[in-house]
Amino acid sequence: MSALPLLGRTSVGLGLLLAWGSLGHVTRTAGMPYAPLGLDALPMNGGIALGFTLVFLGAWVAFVRGRAPDLAAVIIVMLFALGNQILEWQQPPGVGVNGATALPGAALTAWWVARRTTPAPDERTHRGVEAACGIVAASYALAMLSKVYTSGFAWASAGNMGMQIATQGYLVPEPFPSIRLAAAASTPLGWALVSAGGRRAS
Repeated sequence: MSALPLLGRTSVGLGLLLAWGSLGHVTRTAGMPYAPLGLDALPMNGGIALGFTLVFLGAWVAFVRGRAPDLAAVIIVMLFALGNQILEWQQPPGVGVNGATALPGAALTAWWVARRTTPAPDERTHRGVEAACGIVAASYALAMLSKVYTSGFAWASAGNMGMQIATQGYLVPEPFPSIRLAAAASTPLGWALVSAGGRRAS
């Protein structure tokens, strides 16, 4: 029995693929200057990135096709964790983790744990999906509460939203920044938001 119906596996697989793509900028920084001694001199180059990507794609295909999905999920989560750790070692302390992989990784971990701890085989898929959806729902609810508690509803202002669009658009490899910014500027509202964000960032 496959872990998820085909449509569900494909939808989740698309999210995982986009999350992996968000780690592409890791390889654009030479070395890991904030890593512990002995690791800070290790290079990050295209060959290493290609090796990680091939492992990810193998696990991703296995997950989407429903072949050994539990093992594939473990490999994907470990690669997300490794990518985030490398990213932390490339940035000054306190910058934070890559949220694009943190949430999918947490949801996939909950899916795996729920499946592995459910005795009845017929219930494993249902429990796994419920656990993953619960993680996503709780994360968004907590993020909303944090924003409202910290700044009230000012976080939803046009300037702040525009700055998020303008800055986040450059955190992914080409051609995605151009596509994101073009999409944001394709409507009067999007253009106003991007303009407001650019003025705030300058």
